[in-house]
Formats: sequence, structure tokens, C-alpha cells
Amino acid sequence: MSIPLQPQKIKVDFDPNQREFDTEDRVAFLESIRPWLEEHGYFLYRNAYELFGETLESAVYSYPQFDYDGETQLPHSFFGGDPVVTNSYAQHKLPSPTPSRVVFAQDSQHRHVALKLVKDGSVEYNIYRHLTQEPSIYSSYPEEFGCIIPALDFLELEGYWFVVMPRWGHSVMMPWFDSVREVLQFMHCCLKGLSLLHQHLIAHRDIKPGNMLVSHFADRTYYDRHNELRPSLRRRGMLTYALCDFSISVMFPPTSAPGERRLPASESFITGCSFAYDTAQGELDYDPFAFDVCALGMFFCEYFQHLTTTVPMLALFLDYMIMRDIARRFTAVEALRFFEHNVLPSVTPAQFSARPATPVRSLRPERYDRWVGLDPPFVRTWAKYRLPRLEWSTTLLRWICEFDAGYAIVRWVRKMARIMSSVLSQHGRPASLALEERNVDDEMNG
Repeated sequence: MSIPLQPQKIKVDFDPNQREFDTEDRVAFLESIRPWLEEHGYFLYRNAYELFGETLESAVYSYPQFDYDGETQLPHSFFGGDPVVTNSYAQHKLPSPTPSRVVFAQDSQHRHVALKLVKDGSVEYNIYRHLTQEPSIYSSYPEEFGCIIPALDFLELEGYWFVVMPRWGHSVMMPWFDSVREVLQFMHCCLKGLSLLHQHLIAHRDIKPGNMLVSHFADRTYYDRHNELRPSLRRRGMLTYALCDFSISVMFPPTSAPGERRLPASESFITGCSFAYDTAQGELDYDPFAFDVCALGMFFCEYFQHLTTTVPMLALFLDYMIMRDIARRFTAVEALRFFEHNVLPSVTPAQFSARPATPVRSLRPERYDRWVGLDPPFVRTWAKYRLPRLEWSTTLLRWICEFDAGYAIVRWVRKMARIMSSVLSQHGRPASLALEERNVDDEMNG
């Protein structure tokens, strides 16, 4: 009796997470597996080799094979709206980036999708698999949608998987918002997405505009006022925003205790990613969930803190998202609840319709007074919830930690203080508990 042969898995001989790579090598690999992908119902975008009417040797953009005129429902996104331009650099509809770590395609119904290669067994892969159990990220109703880009399918390769996701658009704040209502809708979606992740014990760790997507894409050349579809969808409340990318995220087991959900402070120093001051004072470790909340709060402050004179409750809300006393800081769930129960109901129709000014991003969130110009009765009512002034001792400690030697000394002092505290707390405790805590402390401090 003959044993049927198993189909050979496609070999991936490069690191998909490598930021610098030869585009033509990537294109060649994808072209080699195009028939295999089509057998699985996915049709890669074609690659264009012409620019301004001239033929080039290397691909300069990609474009979809098929038109799609079906109904758009979440979790899929709207697309198009670009002006018709003669002598355009692109000779095809919906010109898109050339293949990189994410490649664009269309499914068997010609809907637009994005395929991302992730390593089998990686944290990123496990997160995508785990979140398939979350029904809200597959909902077609905006009010129920969980504001996380979902995995629609998984295609197995040798040692890797293609995670298939709906294609959404970047540049979420282009063009700038036309009303405060649109700003609050964007903030609400970000809070929903982060809250959902944290409920699944997933810390994102890379909160930034580049990892926020909007349910509309087009030729990004025209994301400003030249594309009329995106602002039109915004005005009608039809756009949704979502968090994406779990390449540096962590997921803790459901059996873990809150005290076990911490990471070494060095894990927070990732260039170009989430920013918060939780580890700027020489801390030994940190809470990645609290860090996420502060990072999102810092982002909100950078772009929207000037709107507190229009929506006063934002002053309290933003202060509590970046509160330096982490025990007092909102959790993601608390931030979402406060936003829904206190911020949104406080906004009048006139405030919703107000046109938001563009931000002055040089104003540092910890030093900017979001309460200036607010009604004195409001300020008095909520005074005890204001973010305290930045203490001189904290400023000094941060300055010391900017130097390698100063940072090392502060960490040594903190480590000695932790050891002394641990020794003093052992008196009267069971020996087994004392030993367990010492082991945890040794592991955390290396």
C-alpha cells in the first residue's frame, strides 16, 4: 500500500523581519509562489515597472489585479477616492507600495488583503492565533468592532506562516480632522483596541501612529485634501480605526499573577516605539500594561492636549493616562470606561462640531498645563485629580540616568535597596516563600 505524498512546504530562506533587504529578491520570491497562493485563493498585486511612462528594471509600485465593487463591511475597509490625474507617476488604479514585510493581495471575492510572514511558534504568531477566539474583531458593526486588525486566514510555509489580514490604510490623521467629534471617534477606537488587548493579557509595547490603521486606503500620495473620500467617510462617522502589529508584543499566560507580569527595564528602550517615562529613573523592571497606557496617553497629549479648552474633561482624562504615580494611573479598561461614561457625555453638540486646531507638538505633555483657561468651578471640582507638577528630584534623577555611569549607579542603588527590603521582610515568613521570592528577584535582576 503506497503512502500518499505530503505536499512540499515552501521554504523561506530570508528573515521577514529584516528592515533592509533587496526588493527584487523579495519580488522574485513572491513571484515564485504566486501560483501556490492562487491555489489557496489569494491573488498577489501585480508589480509595476514603469514610472512617468518610462520602463524601469526594478518594480516601483504594485497594483491590484481585479476591480471590486461589492459592499464594504468590517473588518474590511473602504478604498479609493483618488483624483484622476493625467501624466501620473502610476499607470494603474490604486498604486501601492512594493512588497516588504507585508504584501498586498486580493482574496477569491476580490477583497483587498494583506499577507504578513511570521515565524511559526513566535509570540506574534501565537497572538494572532489567540485573538481568533475574540469575536468582536470580526464584527461587521462599528459599535461592536474590537478595533484590532484580525487574522482572516493562516497559510503554512516551512517554519513560517502567512497571516492573512484585511488591508487597511496608514496615515490615520491625514487629512487633519474636521471636527472634535472625529477626534473623539479616533481616540475611542484606540482605547477600545488597547483595552481589548490588555483583557487578553497582551501588552502591545509599540504604540505609535505607524501601528494605527484606518478603514480606508488609497494612493497615499493623495491622503491630503486631494482625496475626497476619506474626509467624507469621516464626516459621516463611517471610518473605524484599529491597532496592528504584534512583532514586539508580549502575551502573559492566564494563570500568571499580576506581580509576574513585569519585564526588565531594558525591554522598554526600543527606539521609535512606545514612549513613557516609567523607566527613565533607573528602574529595574516595569509593568508593560501601565507603560502601554502611558504611551497612548503621551500620544494623545502630543496631538490633542490643546483641545481641553473645548472638551474640559479631556484635561482630567489625559492627566490620568500619564499619571507618574502608576498605582493611580488608569488601566486600559478604566481609561475606556472613563472616556465612554465621562468624557463623551460631557461634550455638547456645539463642542462636537467645533473644528480642532492643528497641534503644537513641541509642548511636552508632562510640563504642559492642560487646565489653563478652564472654568474655575470645574478646576476646583477636579483639582485633586490633576497631574502633580514634575518634582525637581525626578528631573534630577532623569538627568543623572542620561549618563551611562549615572544610570548604572542608580540601578545599583535600587538593586541594593530591593535586596535589603527582601531580607528585612523575611522575618517571620515561611522559608519556602522567602526562597521563592529570592529566586524571582535573582531572575529579574540577572
